[in-house]
Amino acid sequence: MKIGSWLHRQLTTWSALRPGQQHLMTALGLTPDTNPLAPARHKVTSTFVANRFAQAAAW
Repeated sequence: MKIGSWLHRQLTTWSALRPGQQHLMTALGLTPDTNPLAPARHKVTSTFVANRFAQAAAW
C-alpha cells in the first residue's frame, strides 16, 4: 500500500480511529483539518494575468 493511500484512508475515516491513533496522527500534524493531501492553491491575480498577456504580445 502506498503511503498516500494509507494517509487518505486514515484522514477520511478519522472517527473510526482509536483515541491513541488520533493522538499520534495529531502529534505529527496530520488531521482532517490540516489535510496535507489537498493540493496547494495559488492565487492568480489580474496583474499576473495581465503581465503574461503583455509578455505573450511582446513575443
